Amino acid sequence: MTKIANWIGIITGVLGIILSFYFYFETKEKHEISFTLDSNSYKIYDNSTSKVLQKISLYQDDTLKINADVYLVSFSIWNSGNMPIEKKDIRKDLCIKFKGINSVLDYRIIKQTDAEVSQFKFKQNKKSSSFRMDWKYFDPNEGLKIQILYTGKEILQIDFGGKILKTDFEKYVPMKEQKESKYLLILGPIALMLLSFLVFSIYKRGDNSFLNRKLNQPKFIKLAKVIVIILFIAYLILVPLTFYNYFFEGDNIPI
Repeated sequence: MTKIANWIGIITGVLGIILSFYFYFETKEKHEISFTLDSNSYKIYDNSTSKVLQKISLYQDDTLKINADVYLVSFSIWNSGNMPIEKKDIRKDLCIKFKGINSVLDYRIIKQTDAEVSQFKFKQNKKSSSFRMDWKYFDPNEGLKIQILYTGKEILQIDFGGKILKTDFEKYVPMKEQKESKYLLILGPIALMLLSFLVFSIYKRGDNSFLNRKLNQPKFIKLAKVIVIILFIAYLILVPLTFYNYFFEGDNIPI
């Protein structure tokens, strides 16, 4: 009964340590702006096909004929931290430049989390491929989605500029697109299986275990048991969490 009580105490202590670290990092102030560009641009006007047909033409402002392919792409930006991004902390205006755009035909905000409160503004810089962003309130999980109609390359790249006090800019990359996450999905369960086998071996062999016979140090085997139990519990939490994030992480984007 005493041994069971001791193990319950150890497991409870380990869980307490893990939860302490979790709540520490969750409650730590984090100023961060995340952004992502849709991986697919949609071609809505094929100039080569139009030349063959000679029946369809596209004009900008009803006067300027467009002799290029036209694409449509969406761009999202949001406060991914846990603290508001204050306007008084802006040292250099937030600027987003899209590499690969020759001409912006149209752009508009198609979605905001709370337009009445945030009052986001997204404006083009003198008919260039760069935009500046402004807001009244930029609270955690608040953001907007912009749709851009343009001529240029099908695949775009982003240059994100500006300077805001204590604020980081982070390009959002889904977990499924991160190479290391695939290895983690494979190695995590394998490590869990090996740890399970090691725990079983230690419990089964007890004081006659291989480690204890070789080292002849009872304290060492007890310490090894505690370390293995800690790792075992950590993997029991982390592996399912990793699988969940890998397959359902898309829901983390608020817009």
